[in-house]
Amino acid sequence: MLDMTEVPNLSSWQNWTGKDSNSVSADPKFVSNTNLHIDTTQKSPVSNAGIAITGVTTDFDNDIRNLSTPDIGADEFTSTSQP
Repeated sequence: MLDMTEVPNLSSWQNWTGKDSNSVSADPKFVSNTNLHIDTTQKSPVSNAGIAITGVTTDFDNDIRNLSTPDIGADEFTSTSQP
């Protein structure tokens, strides 16, 4: 069992625990503090960065999830921003 040692960042946590290898620590670019859809006019670090889960085919708006590289989180989206 892990003790309650604080670690300074996600990378240190991943190295220390060997867990959360697919997690990211970044601003997902929500539309607002109350609208947790992703702002598609901005480049988002959660875009196509998820891992497909068998049986999860739609997001919380009933949009179809990408079957190979879904977006992280509950909102599947298509970005309109330029890379």
